[in-house]
Amino acid sequence: MSNGKKVLNLFCYTGAFSLYAAKGGAEKIVSVDTSKTATELVKKNFELNKLGSGEVVVADVFDFLSTEKIKAGDFDIIVCDPPAFAKSGGNVQKALKAYMDLNRKCLALLKKDGVLFSSSCSGRVSIDDFRNTLKIAAGGAKKDVQVISTIGQAVDHTDKLSFPEGRYLKTLVLQVL
Repeated sequence: MSNGKKVLNLFCYTGAFSLYAAKGGAEKIVSVDTSKTATELVKKNFELNKLGSGEVVVADVFDFLSTEKIKAGDFDIIVCDPPAFAKSGGNVQKALKAYMDLNRKCLALLKKDGVLFSSSCSGRVSIDDFRNTLKIAAGGAKKDVQVISTIGQAVDHTDKLSFPEGRYLKTLVLQVL
C-alpha cells in the first residue's frame, strides 16, 4: 500500500508503522513524536532494519500539523495513532474535540485518494462517537471520505459486556474521494 507513496506517521513512538511503510517501498516517510527518546528509537530501528532513516521530527503533533512546513497534498498516507485522550469519563468531550481537530488537520493534508489510518485507544470513547467525530472532521476539512475498514484489538483482549471500555482500541481506515 505504501509503495511509491509519501507517508506521515504521527505519534510514531518507536516507528513501527514507519518501518512497515519503508519495507513496503514508501518514497518518503516522516515520523513525528514529542519524545526525543522515542524518536531516537525510530532512528535505531531504521538502522537495525537497514532501511535508511526517513525524516524523524521531535515535535508536538498538534504544533507540527499547524506549521507552514507541511501543506495540503504533501502526503498520500497518514497514520494517526495518538495516546489515549480520555482516560476517565470526565474527559470524553475534550477528547472528542481533540480527535476532531487532529483528524481535520490530517485529512486536509491528504491528496485525492489519500488514506488516513486514524486510531483511538480511549476506552471511554465509543466506536460510534469516534466515527461521528471523524465525519465532522471530514466536513471541517471539506473532504469527502469513505471508510475502507474498521479495525479493533485482537481477540485475545478482554471483551466483557459488563466492561465496554475493554473495547478501547478502534481504527478507521479512511480514503479521500
